[in-house]
Amino acid sequence: MVWIDSENCWMGRERKRGKIRLINDLILSRGCHDLEVSSDLMDRLIQVKYVLCLDEDNKLTPNTVQRLAGLLDHPSNSPDIDGKGVASGNGIAVCQLITEQSSASRWRFPRALAGATISPHRQPYPVGNFLCDWLGQAKYNGKGMYDPRVYDVVCRALPDEVILSHDTVEGAYLRAGFVPHAAITEHIPSSHQSILARTERWIRGDVQNIALVLAGFIGRDFSKKLPKMSLVGIYFILYQAIPLASVLLAFPLAATLILRSSRFSPVFVFLIFAIGSYFRVLENISRDARRLTWTQALDIYPAYLGRIHIAIMHRLIIAPGVFFAAFGGAFLACWRLMRGKRLLKWRSMALVDANQGSSGLLIWPSFVFCFGILVFGMQRGLSPLNLVVISMWCLLPLADKIFLAKE
Repeated sequence: MVWIDSENCWMGRERKRGKIRLINDLILSRGCHDLEVSSDLMDRLIQVKYVLCLDEDNKLTPNTVQRLAGLLDHPSNSPDIDGKGVASGNGIAVCQLITEQSSASRWRFPRALAGATISPHRQPYPVGNFLCDWLGQAKYNGKGMYDPRVYDVVCRALPDEVILSHDTVEGAYLRAGFVPHAAITEHIPSSHQSILARTERWIRGDVQNIALVLAGFIGRDFSKKLPKMSLVGIYFILYQAIPLASVLLAFPLAATLILRSSRFSPVFVFLIFAIGSYFRVLENISRDARRLTWTQALDIYPAYLGRIHIAIMHRLIIAPGVFFAAFGGAFLACWRLMRGKRLLKWRSMALVDANQGSSGLLIWPSFVFCFGILVFGMQRGLSPLNLVVISMWCLLPLADKIFLAKE
């Protein structure tokens, strides 16, 4: 633990990135002043070729380690480093990230809300990766295998104490390769408080990374900036602006449509939250049209469409909370960037789950706001369907009771 002036607290140096640099220094025989390591362990560490990076809730499906290492070890994927990172080949190997089946059991509609699930003891179905197919590299989310020697060369120059969401930045420099027939499982959040807290911290990290690329750091010390980056790497960081914009715009747009009191407003609001799911349905239909008979399609798609609409309903109910969490995260990120303080402040999902008492800070402001809209709408004489939509937004404090199964 070290004292960080900008954070005004004791914390692990650079959080997870600091631990990665620590293990890299040991592997590269640089030694470490913070740890006492036996000579036997040092002899084994210097023989390490690749490092697997996971979170505390992750598990591996069979043969995942071998397949990730196989991608990095293949001669055609040998990394070629230039002044902007890995120009060709791969410095990181990633695979599918799938919700663990057991963690989804606490939700009433697990297949609708958690998406695809898998037991860590089963082999995953191979899937494609859109970004890897089109751009030649995948997005790195902090779970995967990397080459410590390549990491040290490429990422050593990253500035300290300013990068919150370092995974995306590291992946942009190291050029992640994708393994389609391997998977890492993760836990779905255990409550809506966890979902909103995760949204807030992801938004903060994304805003800081976007600020890095667009204008350097919005602070007094402009010497702390990212090294040169490839155009594809820049795209990977700016790509985060798409979900950021959708989260920040969806609820205000829906509320504006409802208050305009058009009879078509509920339809447009529904489409705002459903259009992504419907595009996914059309994509699946175009894929399955070649391999399924009509009988097989009729057996599969009614239940599938039911799950899709449960997910849309869930998305609609929690929309106010997601907006307030995202707006708060974006505001805090910009404020802290301007002040150069508390840029690394972070609460893990495990810590949020253990501290459910603070849920009101994310849930109740949105409820009060939506209840005010409901009262205003009743005074204006909004149509019953418009009032139904607003009433659904007021259900956010009850979302856990509606969607979580009793233990």
